Amino acid sequence: MFRRYLSVLSVGFVVAIAPYIAFIPASAAIERKEANSLLENRRNVVDQDVILQGGDTIEDAFQILGLPFVDAGTTCGYTNNYDANCPHLGSTAPDVVYSYTGTLDLYVNISLCTGSNYDTKLYVFENGYSDPAYACNDNECASPYEPILSAVYGVRLHAGNTYYFVVDGTGTECGNYGIDIWVVPPVQSCADFENILYGQEPDRPDGNWNFKLSDIDVNYPLNYTVYDNYNFVAGSIQEVHWWGLDLALPPYSECDEDPAAFDIKFYNDAAGAPDWMNPVYSYMVSAQSVATGRLFAVFYEEKEWSASLSPPCPMTNGWISIKGHDSPCIFLWEKSPDGDTLGYQQTGTATPVNVSFSFAMCLGGQVCADVSMTPDQYPIEVSPGGQFGLTGYINNPTSDPITTDVWIMLDVPSYGSYGPLRTFLGIPLNPGETKSAHINQHVPMYAPLGEYEYIAYCDDYPFGICDSAKFQFTVVPPLGSPQPMPGEGISGNWVLEGGWEGNEAPAESPADFILLDAYPNPFNATTSITYAVPVETAVNLSVYNMMGQKVVTLVDGTVGAGVHEATWDAADNASGIYFYKLTAGNQVFTKRMTLLK
Repeated sequence: MFRRYLSVLSVGFVVAIAPYIAFIPASAAIERKEANSLLENRRNVVDQDVILQGGDTIEDAFQILGLPFVDAGTTCGYTNNYDANCPHLGSTAPDVVYSYTGTLDLYVNISLCTGSNYDTKLYVFENGYSDPAYACNDNECASPYEPILSAVYGVRLHAGNTYYFVVDGTGTECGNYGIDIWVVPPVQSCADFENILYGQEPDRPDGNWNFKLSDIDVNYPLNYTVYDNYNFVAGSIQEVHWWGLDLALPPYSECDEDPAAFDIKFYNDAAGAPDWMNPVYSYMVSAQSVATGRLFAVFYEEKEWSASLSPPCPMTNGWISIKGHDSPCIFLWEKSPDGDTLGYQQTGTATPVNVSFSFAMCLGGQVCADVSMTPDQYPIEVSPGGQFGLTGYINNPTSDPITTDVWIMLDVPSYGSYGPLRTFLGIPLNPGETKSAHINQHVPMYAPLGEYEYIAYCDDYPFGICDSAKFQFTVVPPLGSPQPMPGEGISGNWVLEGGWEGNEAPAESPADFILLDAYPNPFNATTSITYAVPVETAVNLSVYNMMGQKVVTLVDGTVGAGVHEATWDAADNASGIYFYKLTAGNQVFTKRMTLLK
């Protein structure tokens, strides 16, 4: 017996629908008033006037020539021929048989909910009798229908096969029935979207339907969060697709809000559970829904939502939560038959509880290369003005050609992230190919003493990170001097020699205006400033001193969509703090940089 309910709790008033939701299709497009009137209160009564069609066995089954199909009749007067485990054996009730052979692969719903007046069972056999049946149901219909009536949803009919629809009863019961069979949209899958890196398909309606509440409404203190895990994502996550329901409070009708706001968060794993108190990446997205055409509980339609993530999430494995954000609806995330049994639901801030199934989602993005680095010697201790060497590797682990960008960053003591020191754009890689490059990294005389991290990133610069590699090095005082004087030594900047050869193709147009940190920063004499614009627009990029006086205009004119770079040669300017200001379209950005001589 498949029973599916849904629980929704609110404060101020309490609404309870059982933990899962029962799903009933809309009846086929035919008037049933006369049939219902004729069949009302007729149980276990043989009436030849209402035995319209249907065969007694598979051999003489009534042949359905086309769909949709609607019929009414009685099983009384027929014989008992079929019994299958659904979920119990032992029925001796008479049964009626219909058959259908199609020329196309189809998904259909089969319902006895309208016009039936006894405790029914419903079997679907493929190419002959079998136990277990190809699909079956006992007691599926929900209010306003009797719960003892039967229906199966989303049954896939394969072209060329013959399917037998058997109207049966529980125990010895017979009675009047109404049968509706109609075609429904195919189940969506991750294959319907491009660039999918990881997928857990939506559930099939002939399976064990289930949803879990994952929402918060500002009007009620109770809230729920659903978490699911993912693994082996070979790239940065740039988009998320998911399936479920949205219900309004009250009156529990489908919500009209579109687009809807969702919170999407990513977490590290904590011994097989989400580290829910420490999200690593958090997004609030506005997601437009697409109705799939599959109706549940008569009124509620399954929906698919899609959202883009900016910047992309670089986590190749971990946990994700998808949760409605302050909307008038409650969101219920749909179960998936894929994945593992490590889906969690959390009430408020209580410890999440394992619900023992996964949820329907697809994670999409750009397929990623693998980046790694091996220093020439390790550990690395280098004085200001010195240099060290390393070999970098870029590998394509996929079976398709890809193109990737690589860029080098530093984590500087008492300063933080710094760079990029160098970018390598558009490196082409054939399937399974690895490219290596030797790099000499110079350390400027003004480099602070201490422990650094040298980091290589790859993906689509500057919009995403899908893989990274790093190692540590230490800048130490030169022999005989506790601290180098500015301007002394071999290198006056973070100069990087060597690297990979790419096609230097520009990155795709960004989705928004962006101003990146100047690099190097601090700098001696010259620095570069990278900015991006999504459309052709007027741009002004200027540098100002601490007094607010304009020092130089680097860009003043119309630039095309894409990533651009401007260089400031400050050889004639005094050491100190400067500000650079980007005005592009109706956006204004300001950042700081430090000139050291």
